[in-house]
Amino acid sequence: EFLRQRCLELNPTNPSIHSNIGYSHYQYARELTQQGWRRDGKPLEEIEKSLQYLNNALAINPTRVNDLYRKGQMLSELLPKLVLFSRGARPEADKYKFVNDKIKEGIKAFEDAISAYENFSKQDEFNRKRYYKEYVKCSYDAARAYSDLVANNWDAVQFVLSLDHNI
Repeated sequence: EFLRQRCLELNPTNPSIHSNIGYSHYQYARELTQQGWRRDGKPLEEIEKSLQYLNNALAINPTRVNDLYRKGQMLSELLPKLVLFSRGARPEADKYKFVNDKIKEGIKAFEDAISAYENFSKQDEFNRKRYYKEYVKCSYDAARAYSDLVANNWDAVQFVLSLDHNI
């Protein structure tokens, strides 16, 4: 991490360096949220740091499929679980609103990654092959995130009594 920070000082306009630091924090957050793994850190702080560096990389080059995928993962999967199942001062209604907003941001990141991949020219076989796996995972995870939004907003009474026709 120290060496990557030094590289960033030497070349702050290189999106790969921002991405590499963001990826490190992304990995830390994933390790801290896995059952039976590390317990020596704060996953919410690691997610915030990772998002900061990934957003810096995306500000320089907004078509970075890997960075968009990782951003979507953190916003739609890691962060919601941490917020919803944490014991904090935030009331339950505020938690769900905050989480739904973050899931929507994650979906936007997935859709941006899908769009970036589809905008590669047919002749650009290198990038099409390189990012195909992330393209497929973005499609799958965007669908999962939409499903999570429905689950967070689900009210059986509204559905059973047909009180809301927009379900």
